[in-house]
Amino acid sequence: MTAVGWDRVKVARNAAGHFFVRMFSRALVRILRSYKYPQWCIPTNVQPGPYLAGLVDTDGGIQKHAPTIWQADVGSLEKVIPVVERLGLSCKLHYYKREAPRKNRVVMTFHGTENVIRFSDVVPLRHPRKLRALEALVERKI
Repeated sequence: MTAVGWDRVKVARNAAGHFFVRMFSRALVRILRSYKYPQWCIPTNVQPGPYLAGLVDTDGGIQKHAPTIWQADVGSLEKVIPVVERLGLSCKLHYYKREAPRKNRVVMTFHGTENVIRFSDVVPLRHPRKLRALEALVERKI
């Protein structure tokens, strides 16, 4: 991996204890980007709960009434719908077209009391702030 710049990658940990990666090699960035672009490839054997938790932890949040995931790439969240259905959850996609230079965006929401409670049972969030927000949301829904 040294040939593509693996030696120029720094893994760090922030104050909250979360890891992040800084890459200083364009060749390495191009290699890793190929796994995400132009469209996500979700393996059929993916564990749906942890996979969805990763999406919420990185690209989502717990809003006032529902867990959400947002993306700039419209097709990405559409590919996640089968994973959501495998968990017995229902979701709704909201499409937002924005004026340049802002990117278009799609938001996946998980509304409904039973849906939010099931979400908290089957999606093991790891981000502490988002986990606390989900627990508070479930308390309000009960």
